[in-house]
This record gives sequence, C-alpha cells and structure tokens, in this order.
Amino acid sequence: MTTPKAGLKTMPTGILKNEQVFNEGIILLEALTYRGVISRAVLDPAGISPSPTNGDIYLINDGSPTSTGDWSGQGGKMAVYFNGWRFLPPDEGLTLWIIDETQIVQYRSGVWVDVNEFPAQTLTELTDVDLSGSPSPQDGDLFRFDAAIGKWTARSPSHAELSLLSVSHTSGDRIVMTWAEVEDTDNYFDSGSSTANIIAPFTGRYRLTCNLSWVSANASWSAQVVVRLERTGTTSHDDFPGLRVDNTQPLLDIRRHERFTGIIRLTAGQTIDILAFQFSATRNTDTGGRLWIEYLGQ
Repeated sequence: MTTPKAGLKTMPTGILKNEQVFNEGIILLEALTYRGVISRAVLDPAGISPSPTNGDIYLINDGSPTSTGDWSGQGGKMAVYFNGWRFLPPDEGLTLWIIDETQIVQYRSGVWVDVNEFPAQTLTELTDVDLSGSPSPQDGDLFRFDAAIGKWTARSPSHAELSLLSVSHTSGDRIVMTWAEVEDTDNYFDSGSSTANIIAPFTGRYRLTCNLSWVSANASWSAQVVVRLERTGTTSHDDFPGLRVDNTQPLLDIRRHERFTGIIRLTAGQTIDILAFQFSATRNTDTGGRLWIEYLGQ
C-alpha cells in the first residue's frame, strides 16, 4: 500500500526486511519536510554538474520544453536524489522554495505558480510601476496610470497656467482675449485658437481659477467674463454657474480686479472657452490676467 498524497510505501505486516520500506519512506519524507529545491530550470538530469548528491531536490519543469532522460514523463514532480532518482507528485497547496531563484512557488489548480511572499519595500520592486522616466520623480509628484504601457508613472500634477497677453474688440460686445502658455503638462492649451481654448486631457474633475484686471477709459462701464463648455457637435455652449465675473454696475474706480474659481467636471477631449464681453460704450483700454487649471482625478 502507499499513502494517498505523496505515494509513500507503508510497511505490510508479516514481511521481513521492512526496514527497506521504512528507509525509502524516510528519504521522501525528508524531501517533503525540507522543501528546498535547488532549481526548476534543469531539463536533463544527466547534465547536472557536479553530479547530484544524496538529498538533492529538483522541481521538474511541467511545461514546454519537456524534461528528458531519467526525468522524462515526470513533469511537475519533485525529483529527489538518493543513490538514484525518486519522484514525488505534487498536491494542491504544496509550497517549495526555489534556491537559485530565491522564489517561492505553490501548486495551485494543477500548475506551479510563483508566490510573492514578501511585500514590496520600495516602488522599484513593484512590477506595475515605471520609474524610468526623465527627470526622475521629484518632491510633490503624483502617480498616474498610463494605459499605453500598463504601468503607473510618477509625474508632477497635471495642470496648465496661461497668461493673458492682450485683448482686442470685435463687432458688438465680444472681446478677443489672447493668451500665452506659461506651463502646460498635458497639452491643455490650444494656442491656435482665438479664445483661451482649454482641452481636457482626461475625464474627471478640474479646478479652474482665473484672476483678471481691467483699466478703463472712464469709470462708467460694465463687463462680463464667463467660462463656457463647448457642446460636442454643435455651435452652442453651456455657461458654468459661478465661473464668471459680472460688472453690471458703474465702477467707482477705473481699475478693477476680479477672481473666480470653481471645480468642473469634463470628459476627455471637451473644450472650455474663456470669453469676455463688455457692455459699455467706452471700451476698456487694458486687461491683464492669469488662468490656472488643475486635474483633480476621477
């Protein structure tokens, strides 16, 4: 008879020289207890150098290419050497230590799989993190998943900053605001647009902040600056409540400073415009400003 898991022989009653059965069982039992495997890369045991010594254990490759020689047809088993080769079949949950790889493997659902026993101590030990970019990660950088390479990459927070260069008047109340890029991590700014076209690089929430100043020819004028979302496939827009400045009353001073900020949700590829309108007869003589947009995530 043999044991149901490892196939160790049991000692029958009334038979002489049971010590042979016992010794054979002890050899295999030691291998199962120790479970330190020299290698799983050997295909032909005849090529092992130096020659194996008693107690050596190997894990026979269970895939392609298949093992040959004395190991032929023994794929997936433990090969135990003691004046010749013995073979131990694996069972669900059997765990071994592969010495030449410093790797733990476990038999699961009919195959040997690698087990990561020790948690990663540094980011460089994670297989789904890429730190090879230039420059290397800096203070304050965030990690963002890059679907193109299937890994997380370190980079500065996604944002853009624009500076208002000048304004010019078109017919009616519309003011053309010319912006310049100060900093742009993800191609937010469409420099070819006549307005401050901001194209959302990702789907999610964005914080938008705008500081503006006007200097007018006289104190009696009114103006409006508004953020509008372009509707895909149409020429119409949706104004964002709160992301606007309305100076509908005559000013007490010819210089005015305004600031608005808010959080908006955009889908990747959507465009927002910063538009200005002036409703007084006398046009303002100078306008300055700064615009910031930062991606906050999903």
